[in-house]
Amino acid sequence: MKFAHLRLEGERHLQILQGLYRTLFDRELPGVEYDYTL
Repeated sequence: MKFAHLRLEGERHLQILQGLYRTLFDRELPGVEYDYTL
């Protein structure tokens, strides 16, 4: 269960980072094709 928790934390941080990147540069992170529906 610990691994699943870490995975969720990582996905949450990735979403935050992508949101920041979008706000700063007004575009998607290059090369990041991340599927949040997994």
